[in-house]
Amino acid sequence: MARKRAVQLTPAGHQRLHEALDAYWQEVQPSVRPTREAHAECFGLSVVTTQKLLTGRPVDRATVRMAFQRLGVEWDDAYCARVEEDVPSPIKLEETPETRPKKRTVLALACAALPIAFLVLLGQRNSTVVEPWRYELDRLIATGTDHFQRGRYDKAERDFLTALQISTNQDLAGSTAESTRMLGDIAAAQGNLALARSRYNDALEIRRANLKLFTGEEANRQRQTIPPLEEALGVVEAQMGRYQEAEQHLRLALEGYRTFAVPSGMSMAYRGLGTNAYQRGKLEAARRYFSLALRVLDRKDAHSDLAVDIRARDAVVRGAQGEKREALAVLNHCLRHWRAKDHPRWIDTTVAQMTRVMQSPRSGGMP
Repeated sequence: MARKRAVQLTPAGHQRLHEALDAYWQEVQPSVRPTREAHAECFGLSVVTTQKLLTGRPVDRATVRMAFQRLGVEWDDAYCARVEEDVPSPIKLEETPETRPKKRTVLALACAALPIAFLVLLGQRNSTVVEPWRYELDRLIATGTDHFQRGRYDKAERDFLTALQISTNQDLAGSTAESTRMLGDIAAAQGNLALARSRYNDALEIRRANLKLFTGEEANRQRQTIPPLEEALGVVEAQMGRYQEAEQHLRLALEGYRTFAVPSGMSMAYRGLGTNAYQRGKLEAARRYFSLALRVLDRKDAHSDLAVDIRARDAVVRGAQGEKREALAVLNHCLRHWRAKDHPRWIDTTVAQMTRVMQSPRSGGMP
């Protein structure tokens, strides 16, 4: 018997994941019973992997983290535990004169089995067996997301470029758009804003073209993939100084999130509008947007990663208004939050924000 390392949801993790999933569907489509395929799309995983996760069977750690991240749930190591998954080895029967098959019998069975084997191979095209590339695609998206969150951009880019190649080869519009969008996020994090904008536009074009293939509830679900890309475009355009285009895309994102009643999305759109206003030197407007960003969040998300980031950006604006002491106090609290969660990317961001507040009260750059 071979052994394979994996993790399994603990009772606390299982409960939290299902609570978050139920809450998500209540926000998005409260009157529609989600299918297995809809759950898989929500997590960005295959149907098989999603069912393993939801039923408490062993999966890899990166997959579990990705599922929680996609639902906006803060990760806690208590949500899963390492297990050793059994991988059955071929069973070898002890051969005795009574069990040893005669050569003539073996030959006859082999000849009889040939037509059956041929039919099975012919039917593979229509079988429901998950192809190996699907597991590899799930793995690449999960590990790439984890690398990105931990600031390992080179590794994240490698994984998502491979995921993009697989998705393109298999003609998977959703995975192609998702991989392209993540490559945009990586480019933005590395400071290559022009490439990031190009990636986001490509992903948006793929999503819009794919939308034309659906009707009814499925088309409605596909429309929900548009606002996050509008928001990402707005954020990077604000950093590039393309303020009018940024505001246009961010307002489109806000309208889309409001249509589908997604509080966290509305909060992110307001956050982007606040950042855009700050970069244009409109400090009071920036603070109003950040206040709205916090106000639309659900009560359960008051101390989420998103809320912490919004408070940090608002603190930078306060620093630019001359409230350095108050701003640094807030940023110190944010820094403790990110250090407790071991998020290198956000730790670096917060340190840069503190430096900006200490050096100058003037606006400029990204809060």
